[in-house]
Amino acid sequence: MKKKALKYPAKSKSGYRRIVSPTNARLRLIEFGVVTLARGESVTLRIGGKEAAVTILGGKLSIEGADRKATLGPRKSVFDDAPSAVYTRGIARLVLTARSKVEALVSCAPARKRRPFIEVIGPADVVERAVGTGTYERRVLTIIGEDFPAERLLVGETINQAGKWSSYPPHRHDKDSPPHEANLEEVYYYKLEQPKAFGLQRIYTDDGRIDETHTVRDGDLCVLPRGYHPVAATPLSRLYYFWALAGKNRKMQVRTDPNFV
Repeated sequence: MKKKALKYPAKSKSGYRRIVSPTNARLRLIEFGVVTLARGESVTLRIGGKEAAVTILGGKLSIEGADRKATLGPRKSVFDDAPSAVYTRGIARLVLTARSKVEALVSCAPARKRRPFIEVIGPADVVERAVGTGTYERRVLTIIGEDFPAERLLVGETINQAGKWSSYPPHRHDKDSPPHEANLEEVYYYKLEQPKAFGLQRIYTDDGRIDETHTVRDGDLCVLPRGYHPVAATPLSRLYYFWALAGKNRKMQVRTDPNFV
């Protein structure tokens, strides 16, 4: 069997483009894709009752599902404004309509509860923190955290200043060992303030079975099935990544690489 990739390069497509899911990536739970729409265009997401989070990266977007309507944005860019999102569960389809040029992300995971549920998460609901210090200080914006009534998903955003690191010291979350570590698979989706810039993503495990370093550019995605996963921004551009995690134990419990303690 061909080994599945950990990096998925950016590709342009209008409408909804599913990038990864358990069918084509080293994932058990997460399905993740990008919505790109011009003003006035619509797309229907058929999510089959899964839990889903639609997060706007830029523009203004209307969302309709289960007789509910919501508006996300306007958001100038991920570097200028706080995010907003819609979380749904038990809803078979969502209709997304662009009120301006739009880029949005769709994170899905299996759900057991089938009673329709939808909630808007506005910029005021997002928890922003400064994490780390010195060369690995970054901004972390939690959109769906542990206290939110999701089943498996945790989602948010991280912004590295130019030349700085994040997900550092390197940490992992691939074993259920409460209260020290939770088993959560993850994906990162990257944006660069300077479109021609790049960042570096390392993914490695204690046993060395995974040890990869990838150049990441605007619109790329990396799958983090297990192991440590530090990120570096090059000196000429801020780097952003959206993160979506999923697991049975929705706790941000991580284990730091002992070489960096």
